[in-house]
Amino acid sequence: MTGKRAALGATMSDVARLAGVSDMTVSNVFRRPERVAAATRQRVIAAAHSVGYVLNEVAGNLSSGRTRTIAAVVPSLSSSYFFSVLQGVIEALRPTGYQLMLAHAGYRPAEEEAAVEAFLRRRPDGIILTGTRHTSRVRTMLRSAQIPVVETWEIDAPLIDMAVGYSYRAASAALTRLLLAKGHRAIGYIDHPDSPVRRHRQRRLAISATLEAAGLPGDRIVALPAVGGLDGGRQAFAEMVTRWPEITAIIAATDAYAAGAVFESQRRGLAVPGDIAICGFGNAEIGREMYPSLTTVDTHSHAMGGLAARMLLARLGEIPGEVDAVHDVGFEIIEREST
Repeated sequence: MTGKRAALGATMSDVARLAGVSDMTVSNVFRRPERVAAATRQRVIAAAHSVGYVLNEVAGNLSSGRTRTIAAVVPSLSSSYFFSVLQGVIEALRPTGYQLMLAHAGYRPAEEEAAVEAFLRRRPDGIILTGTRHTSRVRTMLRSAQIPVVETWEIDAPLIDMAVGYSYRAASAALTRLLLAKGHRAIGYIDHPDSPVRRHRQRRLAISATLEAAGLPGDRIVALPAVGGLDGGRQAFAEMVTRWPEITAIIAATDAYAAGAVFESQRRGLAVPGDIAICGFGNAEIGREMYPSLTTVDTHSHAMGGLAARMLLARLGEIPGEVDAVHDVGFEIIEREST
């Protein structure tokens, strides 16, 4: 095909002409296949494959109002946190035939806004967002769209619609109290680089407040700009023990940071936890498999994703059950060898 037809792509009429059937027969093959004889179905499908025809689900389902897609916007695809959430979403959607559309916003509100606008043009049946801080335009667009929305990870802020997550404050305070109960009085925190993300601030403030309530300094904090993962943990550990050599325990914002800190401590000949205790956040695979294994907080991210998907499906009437506006998945402190 050339010219205008090539720009628009193969149409239902192209398939019908090639298969020697009517447009309605082609439509039935894709929408109501039980109405078409098997031999005709096979001929139409072969014709569709040969010209590269793909059914336009949006146009074809405007009357029913359903595209059988769920959209999700996440800030990172490299983080085990968000990867686990997406696994939970996909597994929950699979039995219903819904498909997931995914966008990566990189902790940038403008990119999240652009992703939400692009998704809404494709008419998803529901959308999953990360966190509860969004631009006013995102909130306006989603309320105007009148589709169900689930915000994940946070549950204690004004919501667009529904939310599933846990208390960052409670989890961070509980992890800090674990170290205090073990007798540590010089505790440092490896933080995320400075960002507008509310949950990052909540974690930092909860750790500092818990230490200060125990009569201890809460300002031994290192956050390296634009350095993440294992290398970020390694560099932050080096800076922390240089600035505060008296530190006997470190909390890290992620298990990757914590693992990097453990590896750096070992390079320096420091025993973990004998010389310094280290714990992380997220219950990532590396923390379970490394030596010493890593004390951490299980944030139930896989369950969070599955529940977010089921909340949307229930609201859409695809699965039975009442839909609560807020679900707290809780957290679990997992104590391992590093503390």
